[in-house]
Amino acid sequence: MSKVRLAMIQTASRLLDKEYNLDRAEKLIRSAAEQGAQIMCLPELFGCGYYLPVLGKHLEELCEERDGETVTRLKELSSELGVAICAGVMLRANNGGVLNGAVLTDKNGQAYFYSKRHMFGDEGKYFTSDGGYITVETGFGKVGVIICFDNNFSEPASECAKMGAELVLCPCAWREQDKALFKEMTTSHAKENGIYLCSVNMFGQFEELKLFGGSITADPLGNVIAECSEGEEVVICDIQLQRGN
Repeated sequence: MSKVRLAMIQTASRLLDKEYNLDRAEKLIRSAAEQGAQIMCLPELFGCGYYLPVLGKHLEELCEERDGETVTRLKELSSELGVAICAGVMLRANNGGVLNGAVLTDKNGQAYFYSKRHMFGDEGKYFTSDGGYITVETGFGKVGVIICFDNNFSEPASECAKMGAELVLCPCAWREQDKALFKEMTTSHAKENGIYLCSVNMFGQFEELKLFGGSITADPLGNVIAECSEGEEVVICDIQLQRGN
């Protein structure tokens, strides 16, 4: 087992302002890399913010191909800095629909994709899903990806663990009123699968929707080993993973 440095990059994304969000995320990624972070996670749909009544009117302009601006920029950063990056991205589905997706890059900038399997509230009106669960050899250890409401169910983290994930990353956009559940699901699913589970939540107020931040990382015993407060923040912790090649 080897020490790996993990960064929770908790953004305060602006709604529909992709250029600002990407520029800000790059600064935070570079800052985390300067602090020795090797694996990084950003929130769900960090590039456009999260508020469905508005996002639903702009799906076509926000949706990207897998070689689009957001993925390309993250791949370039990953390759340049030699780090693995996970982030929520709105992607075009193979069937032409729209995915609430995530990209995970390895340390060489190779990209792998996952789409949210469990839809929360009205998400099913806007998003579809394709593909299965993924576990990626990042160069620092095997990492799985789930997204937000996926973590309300036992299956997603369990399936990633069965595929060899030592760490599961969970980009999120959790509401203030569900704060207690956010922590409970992260710690319990880490413990029951014997893995690290890192849930990175967006911070922001979008009309009546408040996303509270409060990102956490839980260890294989279900202990919270790192936690963000409110606001934009980068919090780094050391975890023990079996290094890849």
